[in-house]
Amino acid sequence: MELIEHQADNFKIKIERSQHRQKERQGTVNPTYDLAGQVALVTGGSSGMGLATARAFAEAGAAVVIADVNETTLGTATDELVAAGHRALGVPCDVSEENSVAAMVKGVHET
Repeated sequence: MELIEHQADNFKIKIERSQHRQKERQGTVNPTYDLAGQVALVTGGSSGMGLATARAFAEAGAAVVIADVNETTLGTATDELVAAGHRALGVPCDVSEENSVAAMVKGVHET
């Protein structure tokens, strides 16, 4: 424990602060993960936050399946990940349609 004292006007304040908390603040904010041998399925993964998520999974070693309704951006995102040396598969899918989701899962499972 670290003891911090502060005195101002006629008040004296003593605060105990855990060394653990102090080290926690100095440490890394974003932990790293080893996802080698795992498969990550990212819906809406061809742009924005979905693509950022797909990239993070790929950089952690996972094979990434990107599912998206927009086939143009899906192809571009998949090509980008593959060009960067990652294992990626783009699958057209509209998650609002049950048959589309079932076909996606079946296609991914067979691959």
